[in-house]
Amino acid sequence: MSEFLELVQSIQLALKAQLMYTASHPRAQMAIQNLGAQMDEWLAAKPSIHIATNQNRLFLDGTPFEGKHLHLTALARQLAERQISGLIFMRGVTGVELAEVLGILILKPAKVEEAGGVAKIFSTKTLPHVQLSQTTYKEVREGEGGEEDHGGSAAGVNKPDPSMQAALEALAASMAAAAPQPAPAPAAFPQPGLDLEILTEQWEEQLDLIPHKSLLEGSFEPAHLGFLGGTPLSIGMGETFPSSSQMEGLRRALLALAPDKLMAVVAGLDSLPAGHPGMRMGFQALSTESFTQASTAMMAQDTPWEPVRDAMFQTLLYAPQQHTMLAALESELRAKGAGVDQLERLQELVQQLDWETQSMEEKMRQAAEQGKLWKITLDQRLRFLRRLLDEGRVEGLLALLEQVLEALGSDDVARRELAAQTLPGVARWMEDPGLPVEAEGPVIQGLTSHFGWEPLAHIHRSSTEALGVVIASQVYRGEPGHALALVQELTGLCAFQDGRQEWRESALAGLKDSLENPAYLAKVTDLLHTATPETMLGELLPYLDAIGLPAARFLVGVLGDEPDRKRRGKLLEAIRSMGDVALPAVYEGLESPAWYLVRNALNLVSDMGDAGAVDAVRALLAHPDGRVKRASVRALWKLGGPASVAPLLAAFPAADPQTQSEIMFALVQVRAGQAVSTLAAYAVDRRNPEALRARAAETIGQIGDPRSIPQLVEIARRKGRVFTTAEPTPVRVAACKALLALDTPAATEALCEVVAAEPWHRGDRTVLQQVVNTLRPT
Repeated sequence: MSEFLELVQSIQLALKAQLMYTASHPRAQMAIQNLGAQMDEWLAAKPSIHIATNQNRLFLDGTPFEGKHLHLTALARQLAERQISGLIFMRGVTGVELAEVLGILILKPAKVEEAGGVAKIFSTKTLPHVQLSQTTYKEVREGEGGEEDHGGSAAGVNKPDPSMQAALEALAASMAAAAPQPAPAPAAFPQPGLDLEILTEQWEEQLDLIPHKSLLEGSFEPAHLGFLGGTPLSIGMGETFPSSSQMEGLRRALLALAPDKLMAVVAGLDSLPAGHPGMRMGFQALSTESFTQASTAMMAQDTPWEPVRDAMFQTLLYAPQQHTMLAALESELRAKGAGVDQLERLQELVQQLDWETQSMEEKMRQAAEQGKLWKITLDQRLRFLRRLLDEGRVEGLLALLEQVLEALGSDDVARRELAAQTLPGVARWMEDPGLPVEAEGPVIQGLTSHFGWEPLAHIHRSSTEALGVVIASQVYRGEPGHALALVQELTGLCAFQDGRQEWRESALAGLKDSLENPAYLAKVTDLLHTATPETMLGELLPYLDAIGLPAARFLVGVLGDEPDRKRRGKLLEAIRSMGDVALPAVYEGLESPAWYLVRNALNLVSDMGDAGAVDAVRALLAHPDGRVKRASVRALWKLGGPASVAPLLAAFPAADPQTQSEIMFALVQVRAGQAVSTLAAYAVDRRNPEALRARAAETIGQIGDPRSIPQLVEIARRKGRVFTTAEPTPVRVAACKALLALDTPAATEALCEVVAAEPWHRGDRTVLQQVVNTLRPT
C-alpha cells in the first residue's frame, strides 16, 4: 500500500502547485504530468480505482489505508469538507480531467455549497473518466459486527493497541479544547524502558541541531527535518502512533524551542523522513499546539508584524489542519486577553489565507471593488498580477497597475509603501515575459517621478530597487541607450531638488554605478558584434562612453580572450572610439602575461597613444614572442618618430628575421638616415639571409639620404682586377635600385658608372642594365 501513499502525495503536491501558480505555469503542468503518470500506472492493472473517505479515514477500493500520514489526513479532510464520499478514476483519465478535479478540491467548502454542491459542479464539467461515488465504506473492528451490519465482508479488521488508542483519545480531547493543556506530571507517563526526562533530553539535543535564524535576519524558511531519520530508533518510535511517554517527551522538547524556531519546525513537517511513520504522526499530532504557542509568543513580542505574519501564513497555507490551528490560536489569544490590534491581525491573516481559495474572477472583483489588493501579502499580490499577465488579461492588469501607480503618489504612507514594494516585482516582468507596451511606459514614468520626490528613505529604497531592475531589463533586452537615458533623467530630477538628501544622492550614485555591472557590460559587448551602424552610434558607444574607464577595462579584458579575428576587430573599433579615456586600460594591457592581449594593446596604443607611451613600448622590443616584438616596432615608430631610431637600431642585430624586416620598414617611415651604415653592414654580411640583405640595400634607397651613395656603390660594384668578387646578384640589383630610388644626379651618375664597369661577359651586366634602362629620360 506504500504505492498508494505516493499517489496521495502526488495529489497533494499537484494541489499545492495549483494554489501557488497558474494552471499554465511549468511547475503546475509538471505536477499534473507526474500525477497523471502515477495514475496511468495504477490503471494499467485495473480498469478503475476508487478513493473514498469516512470518519477521516481513506479507503482504496474498499480497503482502509492504515497510517496517519499528513498527506492522507489532508486528502481525507479535503474530500469530507466538500461532502465527497469518494472519487472513481477510470482508465484513460487525462491531465485536463485531473486538473479539473484538483480545481474542485481547492474550492472553499462554502463556495462548493454556494454552487449547489459538488454533484452540481461535477455536472458542469467534462469528466468522462472521473465519477463521484456514493458508496460509503466503514472499517469493521472486532466486536462491532460483521456482514449483517455492513452488507459485506469485514474489511480492514484491526485490534488497536490500548496505549495508542488512549493517546489518540487524549489528543482528540486536547484539540477539542482548542487551547493547549498543561503538561501532566511526569510520573503519569513513564513506561518500561522509556524515561520521560531522557526522552525529552534526546529530542532537545536533536532539535538543537536545526539552524536558527530569527525573523529579522531574513525571510522565513521552514526547517529541514530529514536529518531526524535516525532519531526514532534511539527513542523507540516505530510504525504506529507513539506512546504517551514518547509524545510527552517530544512535546516538551518542541515547546521549549524559541518561538520562531518552533514555527519553522511546524512549517517543515513535510520534510520529515517518510520511512518513520510513527515520528511523523507524533509531530503532526503536536502541530496545532506548537503553532499556537509559537504564534502567541511572536505576536506578543516587539518583532514587526510583517515577518511574523509571513511566517504564520507560510506555515498555515498547506497545513492539513489549517482551520483547527486558526481556531486554537484565536481561542488562546482571547483567553490571554489579546487586544483589538492582535485580533485584527489574526483576521488579516485569515483573509490572506481565504484569498488563496478564490477564483481569478472573484479575486479580480475583490481587488477592483473592495481594495483587496492591499490586504494580501506582497507575494500574493505579485502572484495575482503575474497570473493576469500570463493569462493575457491585459485590461485587468492595466487597471490594477493603475491602482498601484496611484498609490505610489498617495499621502497614505502605508499604502504608498505597499505600492513601492510591489513595483520591483512588476519591473522584473519587463524582460520576461514582457510587460504590455501600455503598462511599461507608465510604470517607468511613475517610478522615475517617485524617485525624485519621495520624502521617506525606507519607501524610496523600494522604488530605487525597481528602477535598478528596469535598468537591468533594458540592458538585457538590447536597449542600453534607454537605460543610460533613464539614469540621466534621474540625475536631472535630483539636480532640481531644493535641499540635498544624502540617501537620495546615494541611491542615484548606486544606479549610476550599476551601469558598470560586468553582466551589463558583457551584454553590451556582445551586442557590438551584431549591431547596425545606427545602433552602434545611438545605443552602444554612448553607453560605453558614459561609463568610461571601467568599460574600457572590460573591453580590453574581453579582447585578451577573444579568439575570433573579426570579433576582435569590433572590440578594437569600440575601444578606439572611446579615445583618451580608454588609454589607461590600454596601457594596462601592455603588462598582460597573455601575448595576444599585449599585441592588441600595442596596436591600440599605436593608434591612440602619444609619446608618453614610448618607454613602455620600447621595453616590449625584448618580449619573448616575435608577434609582440613586431607590434612594438610598429607602435614605437608611430609614437616616437625619429626618437624611435636609436632603440630600433639597438634591437636590430639580435632580432629574428621577421622582426628585422619590420624594423627596416619602420626606418623607412621615419627617414632614418643614421641607420644607413647599420643597414649597409647588414647587406654585405654573408651570414645574413640573402633576401634580407637585399631588403637592407633597398631600404637604404627608400630612406632617401643622399649621403648613402658611397655605401650603395660599394654594395653594387664588382671588386678586384684579377680575381674579381661581387655580392650575390639579388643584393647588387637591390643596391642599384636603391641608387635609382635616391633620384639625384649624383646617384644616377654613380649607378651608370657601376653598370658601365661591369664586364660584358658577365651575366650580371644584363640584369643591372635593366635597372639603368628604367631611368626617366631627361
